[in-house]
Amino acid sequence: MFLCPRCREPLEKKTTGGQSVFACPTCGGLAMGWSLVRHQIQPSIANKLWQQARCEQRREGAPCPACRRHMALVPVDVPAGQMFLDVCPTCYIAWFDTKEWETLPHQPPPIPREPELSSAAKEAIALAKLKQLQKREELDTELPDQPWQWIPAALGLPVELDGPMLRCWPWLTWSLVALCCVVYALTFHDIAAFAEQLGFVPKDAFRYGGATLLTSFFLHAGLFHLIGNMYFLLVFGDNVEDYLGRLRYVLMLMLGTALGDLFHAIGDPRSDIPCVGASAGISAVIVFYGLQFPNAQLGLFFRIWYVFRWIRFPAYLGLFGWLLLQVANAYFQTLGITNVSALGHLGGATIGAIFWFVWRYYDSLEQLFGGISSPQDRQ
Repeated sequence: MFLCPRCREPLEKKTTGGQSVFACPTCGGLAMGWSLVRHQIQPSIANKLWQQARCEQRREGAPCPACRRHMALVPVDVPAGQMFLDVCPTCYIAWFDTKEWETLPHQPPPIPREPELSSAAKEAIALAKLKQLQKREELDTELPDQPWQWIPAALGLPVELDGPMLRCWPWLTWSLVALCCVVYALTFHDIAAFAEQLGFVPKDAFRYGGATLLTSFFLHAGLFHLIGNMYFLLVFGDNVEDYLGRLRYVLMLMLGTALGDLFHAIGDPRSDIPCVGASAGISAVIVFYGLQFPNAQLGLFFRIWYVFRWIRFPAYLGLFGWLLLQVANAYFQTLGITNVSALGHLGGATIGAIFWFVWRYYDSLEQLFGGISSPQDRQ
């Protein structure tokens, strides 16, 4: 449910020109998706507003009607002077107080077509415009911004094309990645022996007082196992650390790893084989990211014969596909025909979902009783 950032009243859905907007019945404010704003106001102003909103580090605007976090407050020049608009880059939503929407310079209405044009001419014009829009969409939205993103994409890994802005340096995520790499460098010469000693063994789940529920996080069975896990932790962990704060973030990783190990012990028939890897804890991070930032844009690079193409999709859709894949793999794991612990992934995913529900409720209370804390307060 969308709430008015001024009156805290539920917004009413209305349709304007075939597009949906959300209006406050009390103060008359409007919440609009950014795609509608971009097509209605002058392109130069829309592009400038969006770039300023994405680059704005301090969020001093009104609470977002969707996620309740403070929006970016960006200035815009209008004929009457200058005014400030509230834009949420995370949810792709703009908020307009009374009369602000009407004050913005809108695009001129389209020039009506000449009535004497034949049907063939109209069809040719429509096809030309369609090709132009398709080409522009491909160039503007599909390709990644950073050249290095082509490397993981070529390996079949998802790429974060347009994610939420960071408020703090994610040094805890970087430190965990560095620590896992150091542990691998020290153990790869005899990983089987270290896995027997410090990995999670289902038939002896609480060895060393249960310490192996956590030490298994830092061990990896091979180089590609390590690279895959660390890539997902780097891509999604920085935003989750930034949102939750470091103490809550590391607690979620620990609980996700522990519950993932227990899920593995319950369902995997091979109770004497050690389980290692950070993927259960990282699964908690993936689920939290997909739920908290559902509109973040991800991309996959694929090839069909000699056709290469990028697929762009929102994070919530990627999370749904990932969960379906884990459920299918968990079934094969119970049959003992896969070495990947999808049950461990589902255990970690459960913790990620719980943390999202808990801290979303916590932030709603914080919003109600005194506003959202600063990034420094979240550490």
